Amino acid sequence: MILVLIGCSRGDVPLLGSPTTETPAVSEETQLSPTITPAAQEKYPLQREYAAVWASIEDGFNVRNQAGISAAVVEVIPWDSHQIYLTGNRSLLGSSLWLEIKTEGGATGWVNAWNLTEYVPSGQFCEDSRVHDLLDDFRQALLSPEDLTLMEFISPNRGLSIRLNWYGPDVTFSVDKVDSIFTDVSEFDWGTMADSGLQVMGSFEKIIQPKLEDVFSGASEVLCNELNWGSTAGEVLWPDEIENINFYAFYRPAEENGNEFSWRTWAVGIEYVNDQPFIAILVHYSSEL
Repeated sequence: MILVLIGCSRGDVPLLGSPTTETPAVSEETQLSPTITPAAQEKYPLQREYAAVWASIEDGFNVRNQAGISAAVVEVIPWDSHQIYLTGNRSLLGSSLWLEIKTEGGATGWVNAWNLTEYVPSGQFCEDSRVHDLLDDFRQALLSPEDLTLMEFISPNRGLSIRLNWYGPDVTFSVDKVDSIFTDVSEFDWGTMADSGLQVMGSFEKIIQPKLEDVFSGASEVLCNELNWGSTAGEVLWPDEIENINFYAFYRPAEENGNEFSWRTWAVGIEYVNDQPFIAILVHYSSEL
């Protein structure tokens, strides 16, 4: 992998990673008593600081007096919050894990685990050499899936989410399904293109894989927590709802003296689980006319 490092934002440190706000799978279920399991304890260690993710600027996400979406809301956490800590109590409702937290203001309550991620400051992230190794392995797994499994590099807490456009919907693959995306012919809704208004439907192999190979098969300009892009009439933004997930952006510029709109960028969002980096989301950027 060839890394051409040309900057780092959110702290200029030189370099030596869809469910909605509340997972709809949880229905009006009977409230369960909090339980602690070894697997949950390992994935959500108590000593870590957590931050909010996948929450809208307008709504934040709810803290409830019990686990489950039918429980009363006791506080609303802003979309970009951190300094969130776990009490150690947790409850599994169906397929959704709920965690009891202590907020920055000192209140306690229950939140869906989907909305929490380990908080890692930008400067610390950009200095983490383990992320470089992770991205090298990830690239190799993308280009040679028959030689290297992809699932071991994916966040064990949430699997792998992919966005064809930064403003579009997440298509999320669970950890145990991620290796099959290269051969799965299932069609997914990748959202609507802003410039044309056309809806994009198709398999990962047809819609996403060629765009990944276009960037990761050759040299790219790489930035830590900063995006780079070419000519476009659209906006190029890291989505607000995942502001607390650090990322590396891989920019393949347009060919010199070629079509200036033919550039492409992939941003790879990295989530830490028990202080280990994993890939949580891929966000694609290209020109809009």
